[in-house]
Amino acid sequence: MYWETFRARRAVLDDVLTRAQVDIDSALRFDEIPRAMELFGSGDNVLLTLQRQWTTHLAVRLDQALEDGTSLDTACVRLADDMPAVRAVLDAGTHTSPMLRTVQRGEIAMIEAHKALERATQPTHRSRRWRRRTAAVRAPIPSMSTASLWAGHYARG
Repeated sequence: MYWETFRARRAVLDDVLTRAQVDIDSALRFDEIPRAMELFGSGDNVLLTLQRQWTTHLAVRLDQALEDGTSLDTACVRLADDMPAVRAVLDAGTHTSPMLRTVQRGEIAMIEAHKALERATQPTHRSRRWRRRTAAVRAPIPSMSTASLWAGHYARG
């Protein structure tokens, strides 16, 4: 794909998302969007491109949530808040595109896999306490001279 084609396809997607902010039904009438059929071939391909964009962002958010220890559900909700037009087009598109519904099953499987990983790596209260204790014991001990020990003792006194 050449840069010109990439930019033209990006302009079509931007048009779809702009229309979705006003009227979701007009966003799904891909034959009325200039060059959409020429560049994508079908409405399903427009939806699948948006789904790929969504899935890529979702995978990053889920991975980051696992790293941060934040809720995966929160990560999904925040992404929907950050990309409301994309989410709206995809939600509306599931009613008209069997192909999109098939691809979205993979998205659900990815979320479920992340949730299984979250459950498997979620530490129990006892193991967290033990990790803190062992970390404190393994922490490097700062070297102190007799003078600094003597000064510290009298400074507290």
